[in-house]
Amino acid sequence: MIPSTAHDGTRPRPTRSVGAEVRFYAGLVALIGLLTGVVLAVAALVPAVVLGWSPTVITSTSMEPALRVGDVVLVDPARADRLRPGQVITFRAPESGALRTHRVVEVRGQEVITKGDANGTQDQVPVALVDVVGRAVAVVPFAGAPMTLASERRWSALALVAAAAALCAWLARYALLPEHHPWEVRARREARALALGVVPPR
Repeated sequence: MIPSTAHDGTRPRPTRSVGAEVRFYAGLVALIGLLTGVVLAVAALVPAVVLGWSPTVITSTSMEPALRVGDVVLVDPARADRLRPGQVITFRAPESGALRTHRVVEVRGQEVITKGDANGTQDQVPVALVDVVGRAVAVVPFAGAPMTLASERRWSALALVAAAAALCAWLARYALLPEHHPWEVRARREARALALGVVPPR
């Protein structure tokens, strides 16, 4: 077979695989995003299993900026007699029984006075020590965001999160599978070019 030549008599060079590079770096970003999500999920679940801490999802803005909606607070079921002002605790709200996470302002015998950092006033009803679930010891940012969206019935936003996760999983293959790496694609193109007598780019 006679190698093909360009009009000026020189042999054509294979073009650079820009598409492969774009797909690779997009896959790399997607992979980092997926790994970040996995790390956050593990950070929220492992302490609960190993240390007995209870994960609680923040669903209101009452503790901003320390705690934001979607954060997961890890609660240590510490003894109630060790509570001190300034500590953040999770308790069952006296008026509803729902879990709430606020800061201790004062300890009064068998009750504690609490307040959300973003609230202008203290909580109206004192919290009995028996209703205290535990003390917040760690926070995992945004790890509970999907649960928050589900609890608020924001299905369209939840669907977007699921679609973004699926897209990241699909793109991540370009970073994980060697045949999609740009240097592998380039090597295959150069091999084909040499087989056809095309001068590979320098």
